[in-house]
Amino acid sequence: VKFSFSCRGLSNQASDEQVRQFFDTFGTVVSLKRVPNAGFATSAVYVNYSQISSVNEVLSINGSKPPFNHGIPISIRQQNAMVAQVATTLNEIAFSVSIQGIHWELSETDIRAALNGIAKLHSLRILDNQSKSLTPYKKAYANFSDGEVQTMLALDGTQPPWNGGGKLSVRQQDVNIAKAGALRPVTKAVEKAYVPPVTGCLMSKKRKQALTLADDDDDDD
Repeated sequence: VKFSFSCRGLSNQASDEQVRQFFDTFGTVVSLKRVPNAGFATSAVYVNYSQISSVNEVLSINGSKPPFNHGIPISIRQQNAMVAQVATTLNEIAFSVSIQGIHWELSETDIRAALNGIAKLHSLRILDNQSKSLTPYKKAYANFSDGEVQTMLALDGTQPPWNGGGKLSVRQQDVNIAKAGALRPVTKAVEKAYVPPVTGCLMSKKRKQALTLADDDDDDD
């Protein structure tokens, strides 16, 4: 998710398909979540994009009345993309499994292709095998956004052709732990983007005195 927008004022009579087609015209939609407003004739929608033609182009439709919206003006606001990425990750992962016994010669691309043929793969983490001579197999944690967990678990104890005849061991994982793991790249990006307060920023007199005393103690050492 690189760009995120909220849109309010959508008529409840407008279909989800009409709304998606409307926002598809501005770029590549990653996810779209509609939020009903109980007791009102309108709803809101949150739209996440992987790419768009122009931020200003999306914002320019603020106050407009799309043909499908029955004469009701819409309100558009840009949202924090990192926050949107967190929400998207939490909502998308349906189930998670661990897979042992993956042949070490298989590349990540090969593994992804094989798993995507069984269920819709969301994310994949392959553990590095430092000793191929002792254990010539890989272990991976796979998160899926769609499909049946039982279909994946049915691979347990089998020797699929794509794995070079090796036997797989498949176990279901706690989906909440899987979501936390999938969020690590996002949290790292947030930490990297964090800018600490600049020197000379405003602070209370009590805080300044505390810092001065701490500096004096360091000098004594």
